[in-house]
Amino acid sequence: MKFTDKVKSVFRKKTSDKFNVYHPEFEQAVEPAFKSEGIQYYRFQSEAQMPMGRYMVMQTLLHAQDLRMDHELLMGYILNMKKAVNGSLKTGINLTEVIRILTQMESRMVQAFEVGTTYALASVIYFDDTEDLYSYDKEHNKKKVAAWKEARMVDFFYTRPMKELLGLSDTSPQDLQQYIDQQSELMATLTSETPES
Repeated sequence: MKFTDKVKSVFRKKTSDKFNVYHPEFEQAVEPAFKSEGIQYYRFQSEAQMPMGRYMVMQTLLHAQDLRMDHELLMGYILNMKKAVNGSLKTGINLTEVIRILTQMESRMVQAFEVGTTYALASVIYFDDTEDLYSYDKEHNKKKVAAWKEARMVDFFYTRPMKELLGLSDTSPQDLQQYIDQQSELMATLTSETPES
């Protein structure tokens, strides 16, 4: 097999759901994780067993989790700071705006975790029996996250590997739900607005 064929096979996207938890390739690699609203969710016994396409999505979200913001938001902050210091604003150079943006970024960084990214990360790690494990269907996973939030499901945050990633061993489910509820509002206020150009 040529190298390019190997790369294509690693990133292949299957349209058939036969590459779900029941496929022989995965049936020994996955295990039940939790149930929510009657749906069984699974996880890989080891993240090393995760197919490359799904693993790459997980790595991207882990990076965003470390920063408490995704790449797009980080680039927005940087763009706004550049505008504030290069004199392109109507007000000219605006160091107050730079301090405001830096304070917003710092406030995000000191959070225990960013809720939106954490749910997205969970949607990669935990999957139902209909999902194609070679890919990551954004729309399907948005629906999963919405269902978890509506059910106020936080139990999976205490299962491996999320428990290790978030360090939640000393936090009660009630305290975690309160943090999630409060943080959504806080993060909205910390999202930098585009300064006047």
